[in-house]
This record gives sequence, C-alpha cells and structure tokens, in this order.
Amino acid sequence: MDNKRRNFLKTTGALLASSSIPALSMFPRTASAVINPNPKKLVVILLQGGNDGVNTVVPLDAVENANYQALRPDIGLPPEFVLPYGTSPNNVALGIHPAMQSLLPLQNKLALFPATHSGAFSNTSHFFQYDFFGSGLYVGANFIDDKGWLGRYLDRKYSTIPDGITAYDYTGGQFKITRGNSFVLGLSNPVNQDLGTTAANGAKIWDEIKGLTSPIGAASQNKFAAEQSRLIDSALPRLRTVVDFQRASTVAYPTAALGTNLKRTADMLLTMPELEVVHISHGGFDLHSNAVTPADTTSGRHANVLGALADSMSAFYNDLLATDPVLHDNVTVVVMTEFGRTAKQNNNLGTDHAQASTWMAFGSNVIGGIYGDYPGLGSADLEIGRYLRQTVDYRDILSEIMGPKFVGLTQADANALFPDYLGATTPLGFMV
Repeated sequence: MDNKRRNFLKTTGALLASSSIPALSMFPRTASAVINPNPKKLVVILLQGGNDGVNTVVPLDAVENANYQALRPDIGLPPEFVLPYGTSPNNVALGIHPAMQSLLPLQNKLALFPATHSGAFSNTSHFFQYDFFGSGLYVGANFIDDKGWLGRYLDRKYSTIPDGITAYDYTGGQFKITRGNSFVLGLSNPVNQDLGTTAANGAKIWDEIKGLTSPIGAASQNKFAAEQSRLIDSALPRLRTVVDFQRASTVAYPTAALGTNLKRTADMLLTMPELEVVHISHGGFDLHSNAVTPADTTSGRHANVLGALADSMSAFYNDLLATDPVLHDNVTVVVMTEFGRTAKQNNNLGTDHAQASTWMAFGSNVIGGIYGDYPGLGSADLEIGRYLRQTVDYRDILSEIMGPKFVGLTQADANALFPDYLGATTPLGFMV
C-alpha cells in the first residue's frame, strides 16, 4: 500500500460510516460537458427494511376485510379509519393507511401497486433483495454482473462521463441500484461537502481522495487519479456555489430525514439541470415488533414512517409546483421496498419478512389509481398461507417509467435495463 493511500485511510477512517466518496469507474471514460440534459427527472425512494404493504393498502370489501381482521386481530386498522382510495382491477375496494392522509389531495397523481415483487418465493434476506432489485433481476434469472439498473441507464446514455452531477445517491452507493461505470456523487448530506469535519480537514480529505492511485495497476494510476480529480473538481463547486440549500420554500417539509433530503433534492433539481437521477432511502420499516400502539392501531412506528413518507412526498410535489411548474411537470417519484411482511401478525405486535408489498409512482406524468389485482387474504389466496401473492412484476413498473412515456428510452432499451426481461405482457398504463 502506497503512502498516499495509507494516509487517506488514516485520515478518513472515522468519517466513512456517515459519508461516502463518489462512486467511480475503475476504467474512466473520456470527459465531456453535459449537452442537452434530460428534462425528465427520476427520484427513487427505497423503503428500507421491508414495508408492510398489507397495512399500507387495506381491503375494504366485507369479505376481504374480514380476512384481514382475522389475520391481524391486534395490529389491523379499523375499517372506519382507513382512507378509501379506489378499486382494484378485480373489483376489490381498497383504502390507504390514515397516516398517509396528506396524499389524498394528490391521488390523481399517485399510482399504487399493492402486490408487487420479483417473483414467487424470492429470497427474504434484506441484503440479497437490495442487490436483486438493484440489479433489476427476477426469480430464476441466469445473470450476474456488478451493475444496477440505474447504473446501466447512465452507462447507456453517457458514452463519455459528463461534467457536473447527473446522478446523486444519498446512500453513497450502499445499494447496487446506481452502480455502473458512470460518475454518481454519493454523499449522505449534500450540504456538508466537508465530510463532517472542518473546512480545512475536508479539503485535505478531498485532496487525498483525488490523489488515490488506481487499484488495478500502475499503468492506469495517473489516468485514474486525473479522472477522479476532474470529476470531483467538477461536482463539488456545483454543490458549493450553484445550489442554494438555504432557499426558503413556501411549503413546510417535515423534519424527518426524508423530508430534509427531499427539500435538498428540490434545491439541487432547481439549480442543476444536468441532474436526472436521485436515490434516497427511508428506513424504519423492519417492524418485527411494536409496529402499532396497542390502544390505537392507527398510530405507532409504522404509522410514523408512513406519515413521514406521505408528508415528505406531498411537500416535495407542492414545493416544485409553486417554485418551478415546468420542472414540477417533469419529475416522477417511484417508491419501492425490498419485500413485504407476513399477512398474519406475529406474537409481538409486528410482522415478519415475506414477499409482495406496495410500490408507488407519483408525479404529474402518473395516472393515479390502483394497478394490479388485489390477490386476496383468504387462506387459499396466500402463498404458503403466509405471504401476499404477487400480481405485479416490479420490472413492469420501472420499464414503463424508463420508456418513451417518461425518461425517453425506446421500450426495447428500457426493457434491456433488466436482464432476461422481455417486457410487460400487458403494460400497466399508469404513465401519461
């Protein structure tokens, strides 16, 4: 190990837990300026931990609600508190958790997919599913590479690595979704470019990062270090001098981390036209116990994280609408989770890892409604008597967003972002 790499590790060792350096290709491509940036912007929110879709979208039909209450006598929501939302294609009346009330005024722009997954009996390990969904794979896939589906999109679009910030990942590349050969800036806090320390120390750390030699051999060291330096020197000034993170919004964002990050995302989108992909995680969904308050199942930990999601999305939508209506009309948010929870409660006022769950798409280009049949909660309807059965292939959602109706790829190219995927048998039709 050379002295520069050793000094960098010594300098940054205490910081890497909360911050991340930009994700860079080991084989950087030729530099270029951003030309004709995509006006379409995609924000991907991961509900980390596995969201309980059964308590997110609740059946209100008499038979299905009776099944629901029987499976969840201690954590089920009273039907009178569930907010009616619509009817599934197979004519099941459905409502949403009352904590998501702030989305009701926008429901004509919110598509719900209440039973979405990556195939029956997918792995129920958090980390396996993060990689699986991030890679764009499906059960039975005979394909392995190190790229995510958004990483493939960026690689496909940019044959050269552009200046500026075309993609931002608040998770710092913790998940596979943005991984590829393109530059993705990954900082948990875009306001703090000093990496959690003083400005002087932060500058020193960035200099160490820029001077790192290539891990793949001496022949590429100078090129690798030079390209790292160029990308970082291009990206950081954009955050420091172009983006106004102190912008006063006319809309109050919630104080939850997701609200803060969506406010910062709005700040970046409003001032960096090259930015087109943002990835954010929203945690707290792995609720094996105490998901609800015993005396009031509409409140508790699950209600809190759902409320933060709904309030943050509503604030983001209304902020962009008030500040830049053209930008507002070109932003779509997709909400995903690695898996759902068991239909039947456990003995700890919680649920365990399962299969299908609720996904969402939100924005001016979205036709609000419920997509995909509701699979039912009767004993014969559940997978092995425990899991909500999948009725929507998650790739059908994402490929429609990435295709000609929104991001602008041909449908064949959008499908190709997901290995072994041949396209939707019947398109969902939720994008304008």
